[in-house]
Order: sequence, then structure tokens, then C-alpha cells
Amino acid sequence: MKSSTSQTSRNFHIEPWFAQLGSQSSQDRQEDLEADYFAACLLIGEYRLRELLSITRELPLIADYFGVPVELLEMRIRYLS
Repeated sequence: MKSSTSQTSRNFHIEPWFAQLGSQSSQDRQEDLEADYFAACLLIGEYRLRELLSITRELPLIADYFGVPVELLEMRIRYLS
């Protein structure tokens, strides 16, 4: 006689990080923007960025040089003084 083994399956649903963006307060969003700006400044030096921009405007190439996403590079360029 065979015994049947009942197995319970568990389905886990993990929401991506951006699914919670709508539930953030404006204070949280502001802090996230400031953190992103700080990271951009830290990872993408102004002098070297200006030098590379004088050579090429290919943002994916420059982003690859710094090892950052193009979106972060675009933020850094937008706030250059």
C-alpha cells in the first residue's frame, strides 16, 4: 500500500522595488532624489565628465566609462554647474 504524500506549494510574489513608488510620501521621494544626486556626484567626477563631453555626446559610451546607468549620467549632466 502506497501512502500519498501531500505537498503544499507556496507561491511567493515579490513586487519589484518600483511598485512601491506610488505609495511613497513626497518627503521619501525628495530623499531618494537627493541620494541619487549624491551618488551621481560621487561616481561621476565633474572634471572628467566635462572632458568626455567635449570629445563625444554618446551618453551610453560615457555611462559605460563611469560604470553607471545612463539615467544617472543624465541626472549628473542636468545639474552640472
